[in-house]
Amino acid sequence: MSQRPASYTDPATIAALQALLPDDFKVLFCFFANGGWDSHNMFVPGAGNSNLGFYENARPTGVRIEAAEKLPLSNTTWALHPALDHFRDRWNANQLAILQDVGTLNEPTTAAQYLDINTASRFRPLSIGAHDVQQRLWQNGLQHNPPARTTGWFGRAMDLLDATWNTPQPGKENSLLMSLISRAGNNLQNRPYPPKGTVALPMSSRPAPASYGTTPTGANGVAGQIRQVFTEAEGAGLPADPDHNLMRATWKYVLAEGLAAPGFVNAELVALPGNVNAALGDAAGLRPAVQAIHTAVENAALGIRRMVVYVNAPGGWDHHASLRPNQDPLLAIFNGQITALTNAIDLLGLRDQVTFFAETEFGRTFRSNNNQGTDHGWSGHSFIWGNAVLGGLYGATPDYSPTGPQAINGGNSFVPTTSTEQYYATLLRWFGIPAALIPMILPASAVPRAVVGTGAQAYTPVAFSPQNLDFLPAVN
Repeated sequence: MSQRPASYTDPATIAALQALLPDDFKVLFCFFANGGWDSHNMFVPGAGNSNLGFYENARPTGVRIEAAEKLPLSNTTWALHPALDHFRDRWNANQLAILQDVGTLNEPTTAAQYLDINTASRFRPLSIGAHDVQQRLWQNGLQHNPPARTTGWFGRAMDLLDATWNTPQPGKENSLLMSLISRAGNNLQNRPYPPKGTVALPMSSRPAPASYGTTPTGANGVAGQIRQVFTEAEGAGLPADPDHNLMRATWKYVLAEGLAAPGFVNAELVALPGNVNAALGDAAGLRPAVQAIHTAVENAALGIRRMVVYVNAPGGWDHHASLRPNQDPLLAIFNGQITALTNAIDLLGLRDQVTFFAETEFGRTFRSNNNQGTDHGWSGHSFIWGNAVLGGLYGATPDYSPTGPQAINGGNSFVPTTSTEQYYATLLRWFGIPAALIPMILPASAVPRAVVGTGAQAYTPVAFSPQNLDFLPAVN
């Protein structure tokens, strides 16, 4: 690819990666829940948990998960939302990791540091509680580096491995969906170098009535409506050439920006076996991702050893009112989709090679509001599952006391105790990327970290430690 960072093409970096060339195939499969799902109602205190009283006081009947509904987790006093029986089953198989109190951080931060107005710019990430900004921070994996926040850590990881671990045979394009995205949502997680570079589009610049992925289809679907707008625009005298039609050019630009490096599908997709299609059932929107994974395995000429997939968890998760009537059905749909997806991956014989994880831009407030919903918070819980996962609870044990060391706003929100950098570094170590090269993808993982600011305002942020959280076995 063009415009990759010089450090990625440095002979020493290439030599280090080639010396560790894997002989296996692995996939990181990310679900992102746009809107900020309420993980405090997904991972809940059970009987005997020191946080149970705080939880019940913060959330009245109708908002909280009641004792009789909870799915207990063995060997712990925590439980799950009643819709998440797939996660319960994974826990029982020691294949579910729950990462507690994770969120965006500039550096390790206490509530006292966050509340000190003299150090606010140092310890407060940009716009806590703002959907778009926090989505970008989660997906960028770049803290204290605003000019560089135009690429995502998935894209940077794939760029680092391009032409070293992911090496096509001569004459073959290595462009099989290095990241798969849905049309909707924020797609920065898989932005490549250059951020708005040339990409091979999967369709013409004029959208078809049925677009690829999970977008509604047909004349009344999103793509159908956009196509109609194009037609009306052309009838008004706008040129058909997309390079001279602002509307078409914008559509083409958005497509290119959302697709991952180095492109979409230039090689033929390999058809899924019939039993895999059947297993996907109602999770048909995930079929393109499963087919891309299957193609990467079956089409050896593509030379893909490492692959990333990024999709939106179905639904919008910003529930300021009626939390349970809104979130509960979505969790049931999500649980059904990941059950079907897991069955499909198992049928492909890849159960040990695909690791799934689910994240969202921020946790919700701990206390419910007057509308039986919850508002924008900060720290939340994340879920990682798969055969390779070392099941258990990770990160600091939550303390939901209003006067706890991470409590802010009277215990309505909590400062994260674990950073997204530690989260992602652990995933990348399972991929086989050595600790020494992780900071090339996640700069805040460096020890020591780079100096921030200049002159009297300069300081060196405290490093996140440990780099690896051990919910997956580290390779190399």
